[in-house]
Amino acid sequence: MGTTAPWPRIRTNAPDSPSPFMIDPPYPDPSAGGDAPRTAPPGLTSLDTLETPVSGIVYSPPATPDDIPTDAALIFRHGFWRARRAATAAALIEAKTPYSRQSRFELCGSRAWVLKTVTAPTQYRIACDHCRDRFCEACQVERRRTVCMNLRAQLPAVQLRFVTLTLKSRSAPLTDQIDQIWAYFKQLRKTEVWKSNVTGGLSFFEITRNETTQMFHPHVHVLVEGKYLPQKVLRTEWLKITGDSYIVDVKFVRDPIAAAGYVAKYAGKAIAANVWQNRSSLVEVITALAGRRTFNAFGSWRKLSLSRVASDDLEWTPIAPLHRLITLAASGDVAARQIMAQIRGVNLDEAILLGLPPPK
Repeated sequence: MGTTAPWPRIRTNAPDSPSPFMIDPPYPDPSAGGDAPRTAPPGLTSLDTLETPVSGIVYSPPATPDDIPTDAALIFRHGFWRARRAATAAALIEAKTPYSRQSRFELCGSRAWVLKTVTAPTQYRIACDHCRDRFCEACQVERRRTVCMNLRAQLPAVQLRFVTLTLKSRSAPLTDQIDQIWAYFKQLRKTEVWKSNVTGGLSFFEITRNETTQMFHPHVHVLVEGKYLPQKVLRTEWLKITGDSYIVDVKFVRDPIAAAGYVAKYAGKAIAANVWQNRSSLVEVITALAGRRTFNAFGSWRKLSLSRVASDDLEWTPIAPLHRLITLAASGDVAARQIMAQIRGVNLDEAILLGLPPPK
């Protein structure tokens, strides 16, 4: 499988020497960009990383000439959202995000190798670089799966409700609206109706865009544990706090599977699909969410370990670069096709929770 030399470092291309794998080359000059990291309201524990984490790889097989990133490997990871990924890459540049973030986003899915288990039964998986950017849908699908599975494993047998808190559309800058709704949510959690009926939960932040007014519409979804939460009383408290917003929704969640489904939908979904359709809106959202936490635990749920990636206790060994197996499978190689079919498979239960097509 080649030499035992260490992996080459991910290269950072100079603006006048762009990578052939860039989505929208060349990148502009590096820019500090962004704000100082913003924290969640007091009493909340963040469950998501910042949008610019240090890139890492789960497994680093020996270096070979096949280490060079290929279009085939990137398409395998990002093909399902290729058009939106190109739009996102361009928006990251226009938003003057740090060059290091742009580079990680560009190379997400590179250095991809296929691994197999040493012991029977033989299983396969892919190890590659992950950017973990909140605007990378491939990374967010993995994140939702991790949070969802952890929640299902740790969720106590309690009464659950799903609450949505909204703000009336306004023309204020998006960053101000986000600050407002977080401040309002903090005030709501101090009210008697909240403290007497809610013991803990998870909050998810989401931004949509009104197609008619072209205004942003930030809102907070909250999965809560506790007693009966009267919608009329909660709506009155929310209107009293916000001064002009009264639309509050409360749904009873009947089982953990449904609760996990809500989490799967919102845990890695900070913006609605229609935001991607407008470049200036996407740029504003990227700028407004810089350094912010969008997924938090509070109260008794702060002790839940929802972001932990469980160890499978299996020993894995590399067998080939991903792009080589893709080429072999495309040429009709039976073994390569069988391996790729297993890698592409998805558990039926996960497919339902994540809204993916069920495996055939």
